Amino acid sequence: CFGEANINLHVLGTLQFRYMNLEFLKEHILNPINFSGIIFTSQRSLMAVEQCIQDHPNLRYRIEQEWSRLPTFCLGYATQQKASELGFNSHKGDYGNSESLSKLIIECFQARAENKPLLFPGAENRMKTLPQALQLHNVYKSIPRNDLDEAIREFISSQDVPRCIIFFSPSIFIACIDILKEMQATPPQCSFAAIGPTTAKSIADNGYDIVCYADKPDPKSLVLAISAFLLSPKVSD
Repeated sequence: CFGEANINLHVLGTLQFRYMNLEFLKEHILNPINFSGIIFTSQRSLMAVEQCIQDHPNLRYRIEQEWSRLPTFCLGYATQQKASELGFNSHKGDYGNSESLSKLIIECFQARAENKPLLFPGAENRMKTLPQALQLHNVYKSIPRNDLDEAIREFISSQDVPRCIIFFSPSIFIACIDILKEMQATPPQCSFAAIGPTTAKSIADNGYDIVCYADKPDPKSLVLAISAFLLSPKVSD
């Protein structure tokens, strides 16, 4: 998408992921009767479920036969697709941020006399923007890659400070900001953009201006946002 828009993009991997509490997750997946539904806000959380299935193949039958009868709420189209592949009955819709997903969940359950919790496998350092009436369950955590500082220094030293840095999650921003400040790769020397409103808010809360963010967490929406920024009169001048 970026190439078609004549935007030169360099992707720098920043985080690595470690799964955790998979035995607890397996027990929850084995007992859908205890829950009113399940929430996935990233493909990474579904990969944790997939890891459990590899270790315990009978879980797939439980998902296809029992969890498929319960609502599955997903953040983003790619997460929806992954959930459907594993046998979950994912709500179809355009839920590109946690606020819109929260509204859907509330609308689905506010008229019900349902007191069972929703299962929410997620990251240890996830943003707390979804409703609190959930069965929160940490199944992975994100940590900076071991050579992150070296990778950022090497890129800036060889390519110079980029015109714009796009952050794909609050965790990535937190992992990078100290070294970016040291390398003088922060506004006004360059611009900051974000994959969505949650990441944009995290950056703004740390005192930095955001030039744009994608309306939906997908490549096409991000390209449109970046293109609009690059073509704006202020940037062109």
